[in-house]
Amino acid sequence: MALTDFPQKKNEIPVIGSADADLDTAARIAYGRFKYALPKIICGKKIFVWPAGTEAFRRSGNSTLGIHKYIGKNYVDVHEIHQDEAHIEMSGTFAGLTSQQNMIDLIDLLISVGPKSLYVPGVFATIQTVFCENYDFNHAADDRTHSIDYTISFVRTVTGAKITARMQAAQQQSSPATIQNTTIAASPDRTATVSDSMKTLREVSAVVYGDADKWRTLVTLNQDIMGNYNTNVGNLTAFQLATQRLPNGTAVRY
Repeated sequence: MALTDFPQKKNEIPVIGSADADLDTAARIAYGRFKYALPKIICGKKIFVWPAGTEAFRRSGNSTLGIHKYIGKNYVDVHEIHQDEAHIEMSGTFAGLTSQQNMIDLIDLLISVGPKSLYVPGVFATIQTVFCENYDFNHAADDRTHSIDYTISFVRTVTGAKITARMQAAQQQSSPATIQNTTIAASPDRTATVSDSMKTLREVSAVVYGDADKWRTLVTLNQDIMGNYNTNVGNLTAFQLATQRLPNGTAVRY
């Protein structure tokens, strides 16, 4: 089935065909049309939402045993010291031009001090409290795309609240506004006005910051504007929001 065969929401502006989307094949994927919730991980005030659903995972564990052997005996005494050291491994691919920023944002959260709350709908029925054991990001030498593969291993301590359908719906609605912040400081008196020459968040970011990839900061600083806009055109993902055309005259804080 072609991407354009998926039914579009009323008044939704398609990403396909925009100048920025044509440069980034991953940005052209209308993630909001696929019916699965996105994994996310939280540490303190930081949150990272995966740009696509769960790809590959591994759940493993082992127990710690005290084993006593006796000379001349054909049996052993076993004492269970610890029942289950649980490990969770997630792997997949960050696709397209946004792969580098996704890698940076996720590493920033993984190395943050303290336990993390891991939310993997469709895999675990409850939120997992985890610590990052190790991570690996790589790009194969013969890969001619911008994609970056990742493998992350966690040690689980305890489980938290049960994941409900309502939580999944709330997570999907909040995904565009919960991407990682950057270190750029906001000024309440500093705004840029959307015009014909500066219509998308990427274009605004290129003008005000000199870097189109810092559009995520604009989402964070303008959550009220983005929330209203997102409601009017339908639930958009972060990839879609970056290249949507905003109404002329919109004042964007930066």
